[in-house]
Amino acid sequence: MNIVLNDNPVEIPEGSLLIDLLSQYGYRKCAVIINGRHILLKDYESCILKNDDKIKVVRILGGG
Repeated sequence: MNIVLNDNPVEIPEGSLLIDLLSQYGYRKCAVIINGRHILLKDYESCILKNDDKIKVVRILGGG
């Protein structure tokens, strides 16, 4: 199955979960937008990715 992750084409297994993708790429403390829709943190573990999804991951940085 093919998706686009931060403008890069990526092949992932069918039925992959968002949380697994984030873990695989080392994303922690991040915001996720799939096909223009913001995904809530509580939904990361249940969000099943689909072929041709366009995923934008933004790392959250702290500062002061």
